[in-house]
Amino acid sequence: MFAVDTSLQGVSRHALVTAGHSDCDTGELAFHEVILDNSSLLGVLDEGLFHLLERLPQERLTSSVANLAQARDALELTLQFAKSREAFGSTIGSLQHNAFRLAEVDAQLAAVEALVDRCIDDLDANVMSSADGARAKLLSARVENAILDLGYQLHGGSAFLADAPIHRRWVDGRITRVWAGADEVMLHLIAQDLGLHP
Repeated sequence: MFAVDTSLQGVSRHALVTAGHSDCDTGELAFHEVILDNSSLLGVLDEGLFHLLERLPQERLTSSVANLAQARDALELTLQFAKSREAFGSTIGSLQHNAFRLAEVDAQLAAVEALVDRCIDDLDANVMSSADGARAKLLSARVENAILDLGYQLHGGSAFLADAPIHRRWVDGRITRVWAGADEVMLHLIAQDLGLHP
């Protein structure tokens, strides 16, 4: 692993426009015949991948915490809307189908919050496994997206407006099932922990 001075000859970069998280800098770096010396080396030569792998469970847990914060925010936004928006003579949140769907995602969120809390305690005790980090990341991203999808649906056509708060959250939430490892990578790690080798 190397630290590369972006002013070196052969280094090029350009910004990428993303669908979500427009407030974050995302870019592409290209290296064409860039010459580095030993002072650019980070860690031990040929062990960069191992350094990265060592920190991935912590990165996944950090992502899980962010996912849950965004999920809780989206649920609160949706609950406020469901309690104030009227249709068919009552608020949409008082309709049994909608109320039960909101109750279901709230229960799922509480369960994943408990898992993430346990993982934080395990990380503090230096005993968190890679598989538990994967479980937390997988489920936190899934519950966040379930809440966002429900919120988007309950907001109806107004959610499709680009400046609608639920729209921005919904678009930003799409990436959480990919960053810090896609769902399939998390499932692979969990399967390995179960003694399965897909």
